[in-house]
Amino acid sequence: WLICALAIAVHSVVNQKYLGHFIMIVYYIAISFSGLLGFEHNLYKFGSIPSVTYSDMNGFGHFLPRAFAFMSYWTAGAVLLLIAAYLMWTRGTVSGWRERLSVARGRFRGSVALAATASAICFVALGGYIFYNTNVLNEYLTTADGQKQQVEYEKQYRAFAKTPQPRIIAVKVDTQLFPSEQRVRMAGTYRLKNKNEVPVSEVWLNFLRADKLIYHQLEFATPAELVQHNQKMGVRQYRLKTPLAPGEETTLSFDIELPTHGFANSGSNTQVVYNGSFINNSSVLPLIGYQERAELSRDQDRKKYGLAPKERMRDRD
Repeated sequence: WLICALAIAVHSVVNQKYLGHFIMIVYYIAISFSGLLGFEHNLYKFGSIPSVTYSDMNGFGHFLPRAFAFMSYWTAGAVLLLIAAYLMWTRGTVSGWRERLSVARGRFRGSVALAATASAICFVALGGYIFYNTNVLNEYLTTADGQKQQVEYEKQYRAFAKTPQPRIIAVKVDTQLFPSEQRVRMAGTYRLKNKNEVPVSEVWLNFLRADKLIYHQLEFATPAELVQHNQKMGVRQYRLKTPLAPGEETTLSFDIELPTHGFANSGSNTQVVYNGSFINNSSVLPLIGYQERAELSRDQDRKKYGLAPKERMRDRD
């Protein structure tokens, strides 16, 4: 019915059947290709409502508040469109824009003006609420923004891929799940061993969800200095004051939290839910060394940013 409201408003305002059809066709094409042009926010794509996932284990879970927010937002917008359609509706022999606007001003009074004002207030208020959740509490990134971030990571840190790093040989983690808040907190230790033939003087830690993590503790048993912290890329470079000799071990202690704040424009935190939580180490815990998984994987995307094709698996034969 949202699309019906748009179509009726368009036909009422333009007052020409084929032009109205043409505008609606343009709308469908624009919506279909908007993502390819970098327009991905549901705030300005009329009638766009994020998908809702239902499962037998978790029901609708945490998906409904975001869906209701966008549904209410576009409902208020559709009511405004229907009021515009009523104001511009042509009756009898009325013709010409000047005469039509004069008639519209005459119709804009009483309950019509009240409904328009209430709808406009709801539309703006809900838009502000959605923007606060999607762009303030959460970082809004288009597909192109995400790709550029991957390219930047590869260009900045690919040179350190062969830097000797210690290996994780034992893990101890105490995990606390808070389903109603969609929050997880992991505290524990990594036992690290230098399995290289040369000393290890630097340790690179990578966090795939760095923009959302809260670090309560992150400390080596061996004295170490934080040389670089790239919050945007999720990279921390530590320099050990005493290099780790071949075969030598040390411990990394951590206490890290992954909260959920509001809702995002697309996607959702499905790792911690009311029933059926599934979370792995890469979501919260530090990864040692350069992470090839963070690179762009498709060769066509890599070519677009001037990167060489990825090395693929050798042919079976």
